[in-house]
Amino acid sequence: MKGTLLLYRPGVRQPDVSDFAIEPALEEVERTIGGRPETVAGFLSVEHQGIVRRCVALADRDARARNAPLNVTATLLWDGALRRDFGITLLRAQGRADALFGIVAVLFAQADARATPDGGRVRGPLRATSTAGVPRR
Repeated sequence: MKGTLLLYRPGVRQPDVSDFAIEPALEEVERTIGGRPETVAGFLSVEHQGIVRRCVALADRDARARNAPLNVTATLLWDGALRRDFGITLLRAQGRADALFGIVAVLFAQADARATPDGGRVRGPLRATSTAGVPRR
């Protein structure tokens, strides 16, 4: 399956972008993000180059415990996905409900586009079978 990997680093607004011919192995993702990957719950879509695509987001499950830096860009993208797909937000009256830390990988398949209800475009679903499961967030 052909796809694209967006790698969001703390303190950097623009992702490192690379295409892949086959879905990266779990070990490769682990090396890329610097820890044990887990799926970011609710981070199911991302806007990239003006197109909203179905995606899988992976973060190091131990990044916060290791005091990795806050990843503001990835957290904002996660909040955008939650708003777009579920109508909820990470923002609460008492502050932010959650955040992402360390390097975050966002993968999406390069498939035929289809229209979304909000007028954006969504690329076909990416299988999440190689991820470590649902996060403990």
